[in-house]
Amino acid sequence: MHPWFRTLTEEVRDRPLPVEGTVPDWLDGALVRNGPAHFETAEGRVNHWFDGLAMLRRFGFDDGAVRYTNRFLRTEAYRSRTNGDVDATEFGTGPTSLRRRLESLLVPTATDNANVTVARLGGRTVALTETPRMVVFDPETLLTFGTRQFDDEVPGQWTAAHVEHDGERGESVGLTVRFGRTSSYHVYRLPDGARERIELARLQVGEPAYVHSVGLTDRYVVLPEVPFTADPRRFLRPGIDSFVDAFAWHPERPTRVHLVDRDDGSVSSVDASPFFFFHTVNAFDDGESVVLDLVSFPDASVVEGLSFDRVERGVREATGALRRVRIPVDGGRVSDRTLASNVALPRTSPTVRRRPYRYAYAQRTGEGEFTGLARVDVERAAERVWSERGCFAGEPVFVPRETARRERDGEADGVVCSVVLDRDAERSFLLLLDGETFEEVGRAWLPHALPLGFHGEYFG
Repeated sequence: MHPWFRTLTEEVRDRPLPVEGTVPDWLDGALVRNGPAHFETAEGRVNHWFDGLAMLRRFGFDDGAVRYTNRFLRTEAYRSRTNGDVDATEFGTGPTSLRRRLESLLVPTATDNANVTVARLGGRTVALTETPRMVVFDPETLLTFGTRQFDDEVPGQWTAAHVEHDGERGESVGLTVRFGRTSSYHVYRLPDGARERIELARLQVGEPAYVHSVGLTDRYVVLPEVPFTADPRRFLRPGIDSFVDAFAWHPERPTRVHLVDRDDGSVSSVDASPFFFFHTVNAFDDGESVVLDLVSFPDASVVEGLSFDRVERGVREATGALRRVRIPVDGGRVSDRTLASNVALPRTSPTVRRRPYRYAYAQRTGEGEFTGLARVDVERAAERVWSERGCFAGEPVFVPRETARRERDGEADGVVCSVVLDRDAERSFLLLLDGETFEEVGRAWLPHALPLGFHGEYFG
């Protein structure tokens, strides 16, 4: 098994890391990442990479030094899994005990294994996944404070894991999905510091689609509804063991793109050619159109491709295409074009969210002997790539220098941070690249090999 997918049990606290090269002295915050790290059960291992237990990883910066802490979230899922059991329905793994399997048919239990990303919501620092059970933790020590849900009436058994923050409006925007005889999407806004979400729009749907993230412009919430959908009745049928088992790909159906007006909640919809996606990159208003950049796949086979029965045959990366989708506000024809191929886990500088921008940062996939990083110039269709044979890079996070935070010409003034696994050394390191040149500035070596993570945020 590739070291990316091996269980890591070691936890360290506030350990100084040896640095090769330099760490910019203006970096004075912390990069906090989230991802699966424990895959074992009494029956062997979980079925899917997405089901590993959540481990937080913190890289604290101070005057050119890096200190490292990693810690599992202490959740119900953690307590049961470390005893060899799976007590709640995970993405690709069902409960292991007969008792819990029977109980889940009557009262499905949403997992609190919040292993996807981190954010600041409602005045708290939280870990998030695709269930409503977010986990509060201390951003300094990574100690777990418990599972929380919002104090409101916005329904939903499932959520888009990513929440879009708009600092100018002082709110975050997200999506929940309610399964039932009549299912529905619920687009909500959460004012900064508040603990109650406000429902912005409700869309009725027969078979809800899988939605991991949405797009956000100044005017609209952009919801691409892909033809990878679940018939809610399938959750009660024999043979449906996990959440994803209820979903099926329908190539004959279009992807339906919904534009939700952020002021009045009105919805307009238009059809596009079918595609699958996990992550939006950026979105912005452009005259009478909305531009949505995302990493797309021709179908949903990437979901099964990241199950462990596939991964054991060799690393299967989520290799997608960075596409620009243009959606006319008046309901005209949707158009799209490819900006880059063989990419995954895309990001931009936080300074250009909801604005026309130049650079997208992504994992460079598809090479086999390594996984690199790419900076895509979306204006010129040009790329710069960092790679090193035998090294496997995760999601890049761009941290802007403070002076560049509001300067359009300084979009690349900062550093790109990524956790990289050196397969031969079986150790990971934090890589820092110069945003302007995309060349290495420094690396800080960890004491162990970290499993591949999902997402992270820099907290200044």
